[in-house]
Amino acid sequence: MPEEVKASRAPQWLCLAAPSALTLGALACSLTAMRVAFAQQWSSAAGLIIAAAVCDGLDGHVARLLDAVTVFGGELDSLGDLVNFGVAPALVMFAWADQSGGVDSTWDVALWASCVIFCQACALRLARFNCSPGGPAYHPPPGEALAAASSDGSTDSASLTETSSRGAFIARSKFFTG
Repeated sequence: MPEEVKASRAPQWLCLAAPSALTLGALACSLTAMRVAFAQQWSSAAGLIIAAAVCDGLDGHVARLLDAVTVFGGELDSLGDLVNFGVAPALVMFAWADQSGGVDSTWDVALWASCVIFCQACALRLARFNCSPGGPAYHPPPGEALAAASSDGSTDSASLTETSSRGAFIARSKFFTG
């Protein structure tokens, strides 16, 4: 390799840090989405989940482009995926659907159970994917998180019922179809 090409190449530490920085950026977006959702800032929460999906989609591409694919990066990405596409969308939707703040109602218990089941299904799917024969490969971000983020934000009872039914269907299909 010519000397001038070697000199213009980014330092190795930067190449190794860039994909993880994107993964951590996605995690920061999804954690912040949860925080702003409980402050009832729905547009911001949705935008942050979409930003987390974009960062998550870029981290693997950047790692391959910079020849910086590592086991550590894969594990970090996997843990981030659980938060970005499981926990954050579930809690944002919980905050949105439970604006009344009722803790003892049947609706609240069913809503919380749906969120827990959704997160469990995400964890099981991710574990199954990580243990698949041939090892994990690139898989696009789950559309469920993006669908939740693109909700219209209406809170009438018909919309909430439709959202709850759709969430239960997504959780079931996510678990059984991978």
